[in-house]
Amino acid sequence: TEVPEGIAHFLEHKLFESEDGDAFSKYAKTGAYANAFTSFDKTCYIFSCTNNFYENLKILLSFVSEPYFTSESVAKEQGIIGQEITMYDDMPSWRVFHNLLVALYKNHPINIDIPGTKETIAQITPELLYSLYNTFYTPSNMFLALSGDFDEEEIIKIVDGIIAKEEKPKGKAIFKDEELTAVKNEITQIMQVAKPLYAYGFKLAPNPSLKDVLSIELLIKVLIGDASPLYKKLMDQELIDDDFGGELMYGRGFSTIIFEGACETPKKVIDEILNEIEKIKQNGIDEKLFNAIKKNAIGVMLRQFNSPESINSMLCELALKNEEPFETLKLLKEITIKDLYNKLEVFKKENSALSIIKSEE
Repeated sequence: TEVPEGIAHFLEHKLFESEDGDAFSKYAKTGAYANAFTSFDKTCYIFSCTNNFYENLKILLSFVSEPYFTSESVAKEQGIIGQEITMYDDMPSWRVFHNLLVALYKNHPINIDIPGTKETIAQITPELLYSLYNTFYTPSNMFLALSGDFDEEEIIKIVDGIIAKEEKPKGKAIFKDEELTAVKNEITQIMQVAKPLYAYGFKLAPNPSLKDVLSIELLIKVLIGDASPLYKKLMDQELIDDDFGGELMYGRGFSTIIFEGACETPKKVIDEILNEIEKIKQNGIDEKLFNAIKKNAIGVMLRQFNSPESINSMLCELALKNEEPFETLKLLKEITIKDLYNKLEVFKKENSALSIIKSEE
């Protein structure tokens, strides 16, 4: 079964509505902050509060388990999301990022805009939304992340009283095979920007292990982190600013290293990054730099436990990937310079692509 692009995001919007009013109105009465988002591999519904915690939890569990769609409300939402799509189309920072994914991926749905297009969301009906909901919003496909001061037994009682026990047949998303070679090595779009934006990515083997993820994340910091020699060099040459950075983005069926920034000569920055990779291959990784970056990464992870919001965000990410927070910390402490050096082989030019947004010359 094929569904219109953007339908998961559309479903997220519509799920807040019910026959007796929308969830945001209910949260307003209890004093809670609420939000939701759909990314490439999940939809999350969020609330935070200082009181009425159990009442707010009941609101959350109720509206995600009681869908209510009508033709009128779907038509209204098509107009609202159509405006959101226009906003994203006019946002250079999103376009440079998404264009990179289009250049890298041929078959994986990561190359599809999350909100879809005005044409695809026009195909969405209440029947399609119910079908998608019943296929993927099943208890075994959902997880609940909580952080704060609450009674666990009371939480279990509330969940058991609202979430249906009977398990529906679970749908499965099918991914076509994807070669590691990039679809195209460069893509440029003309938009009005103060200076060119760029995103440079390497397509990696999908579904990396947790150790691979942590090793690559540390390697990116060794390469272009603000403690690295290359970062200082690029700053001194005024080729980068505070918005420059790199990350590993990964999920089910995809894994990509992305470097992003803004400057008049994007290709010069890319050449410097590639030269630094070759230099490290030849000379190895500075042990003092590695130890400093590793300690910093451990500190950043530990500081997450100071904030209920950060803990919840971390739990959501790890639950989706079937990983545990303290296992992550344990593995991070065990990573060596050799683990990082072995990951240098992921930087293959044929698997890379460059996306540029620039004004007309």
